[in-house]
Amino acid sequence: MPHPPANQNDRDQLISCQEVATDTGLGKTTIYRLMKEDRFPKPARIGKAVRWSRAHVQAWIALQVSNIAA
Repeated sequence: MPHPPANQNDRDQLISCQEVATDTGLGKTTIYRLMKEDRFPKPARIGKAVRWSRAHVQAWIALQVSNIAA
């Protein structure tokens, strides 16, 4: 059986579209357009809620930054 994370930072968080927009600097329309083009991580549905993995969003941001540096 896996051990529980020591703290919240060790665990992936699920975040709202508003938080995704804040983290990325993108608007909601752009986020959904990029998802439709398979250029942005897809969210999970939890009941009626739509949430993104913060780890996936952060990885996407890191990839965008590395593409700028290349």
